[in-house]
Formats: sequence, structure tokens, C-alpha cells
Amino acid sequence: MCASTAVVVSPNPRLAWWALLRWVSVSQPLGVVFLVGLLVGGQGWDVSLGVWAFILAVSMTVGTVNALVWRFWSGRVRYVLDHENLTAFRGHWRRASVPVARIDRIDFDQRPNVSGLAFTHWLDDSTPLPGLVVHRNVTSDRWDVTNDTEVFFPAILLAGDDQDRALQALRERLEQHRTE
Repeated sequence: MCASTAVVVSPNPRLAWWALLRWVSVSQPLGVVFLVGLLVGGQGWDVSLGVWAFILAVSMTVGTVNALVWRFWSGRVRYVLDHENLTAFRGHWRRASVPVARIDRIDFDQRPNVSGLAFTHWLDDSTPLPGLVVHRNVTSDRWDVTNDTEVFFPAILLAGDDQDRALQALRERLEQHRTE
């Protein structure tokens, strides 16, 4: 996690499977409601179980696709803080960068615990995955359009204690840069 010259925050790819649980946990109560409704409505077990099995198959398929997207999209993001820049990479591609001298403070836009990955953000269009928010400080140039702005880094596959440790390591290294 922490090297002698740079801090590298890496994702936890095992958390991607919470996306599968996310879809199954919401669809199965719905499947049970349909199952009971069909049985009460006079349908036989074969039709009722067929509908429930269809809902299960769809939720498993969508959940697996969602898990793969989390794994190969947000699961490839890493943040690197060296002497000059805080940079976000997805794979080998640099996605965002802010010079260390311009960083006022950093934080994650949300702090989910591990189970929060599966059970939050169902009624909106946002993701439960956190992204780093970098607040830039004000420069002496009052016409600088980047003064006091925020840079949103790509979402990373982190949650809970891993996320807290990553943020602490980044903040400690930034503090070291300020005292050097």
C-alpha cells in the first residue's frame, strides 16, 4: 500500500461479487411475491416455479454482468500519489491528475461499508462505489478558473476499512509533502 516514495491505492477485486448479491437480494423477494401470487391465483406449481426460476436466472445474469463491470472497470482503477502529482489510472491509462501543490484536501464522495455495496443506491442512478474527490486550493491568480474547484477521480472498488486505510495513507503522504 505504501512505498518509500509513492502511495499507491489499489482496488479490492473480490468486492465485485457484491454486485451479484445486489441483484439477487432485490429480485428474490420479488420472485417470492410472484410465486405466492401465482399460487394464490390458481396457477399450478409448474407455472409458479417457472416464473420464479426465470426471475432467478435474469437476476443471476444481470448480477454477473454487473460484477464483471465492477471488476474490470472500477476494479482496475488505482490512485498514485508521488512527489509531483496525485494521479488516477484505469489500467495503464491516466484518467485524472492534480499537482500535489494544488491539493487542499481529499476525501471520498461516499463511504460504503462492504454490505453497503449490495444494499444501497437502488432508487437513484448513482453507484455505491466511492470515487476520490480532490479539492484544489486557491492560487494567487484570481482569474484562474481552477481556483477552489473539485476534481472527481474515477470510482474505485474499495469499501469499509480498506477505504479508510487508503484515505489515511494518502492524507499522511500529503501532509509529508507539505512539511518538506
